[in-house]
Amino acid sequence: MYLVLKAEYTVINEEEFIISHLFEELHRSIKVSSNIDKELLVQKLLYGFSMPKDKKALSQEEKLMIMLSKQLEELIFLTEDEFDYRREINIRGVLLAANKSGVEHSIIKDYYDTFHDQKIYTLDDNQELINYFKREGLSQIIPISRENIASLHRGSILLINEKNLPYVQSVKDNKYLVYSLDKLRLGPLLVPGTTICLKCYYNNYTLINNVENGYPIYYRNFILNFLVNTVYFCLNDLHKSLGTDVGLPIRKCYQLANPQLSVSVMNIYKTSDCSLCFQL
Repeated sequence: MYLVLKAEYTVINEEEFIISHLFEELHRSIKVSSNIDKELLVQKLLYGFSMPKDKKALSQEEKLMIMLSKQLEELIFLTEDEFDYRREINIRGVLLAANKSGVEHSIIKDYYDTFHDQKIYTLDDNQELINYFKREGLSQIIPISRENIASLHRGSILLINEKNLPYVQSVKDNKYLVYSLDKLRLGPLLVPGTTICLKCYYNNYTLINNVENGYPIYYRNFILNFLVNTVYFCLNDLHKSLGTDVGLPIRKCYQLANPQLSVSVMNIYKTSDCSLCFQL
């Protein structure tokens, strides 16, 4: 069993221990005894814990969380599923960033309420990517064949390996998040009519390969983690309302260097003489 503070809540005052809702005017003041480590309790609330088999192994902070889960059920999320548990943590990170950048509460609420309605597609059955996304709480990811891409609902997100770009017919209002696990590259996020078109990006940028030699397989997880983070912020077009840069690959791509593990950024611009790049 996993316990964690629900995604829509955070701790706004550690001294007085006030738990606040992130998009509604709801606040709870929690009485915390002197034998509780408040800093540790905040960490337990925000990042949760797994219930140990031996109840004697529970810390005082964990015991308090269990009590809260019984007395204030609306605050604590309980689940047997590790993927659901990780989703709560990831969503809170997005909501906190949106709040900090000044996004209107109505937009944040809409993001939260429609989270599970937002579809994520990946071209072909890339099981490595699908499994990683599900582990991070994005269970709505669906593999799709080339033949069915044109039938995607408007506003969908399609994860596409850059080598498959020539086979994709872009659809206005959809988002195409390009990546290459082989080249350790993420981005850009392509939006027809707003960014460089799929064809120009493929022709002008994808032949660049900064990964000449082999690399440890776990390096791919850095790119997968970038992908997950980007998708969380792009669901329901939340990224359009952000007032601060959260590192999304919009009009740029990130290249992970081997073996230094440094990240370089390449800006991606529209091709001036391409009608598709400037299509409205």
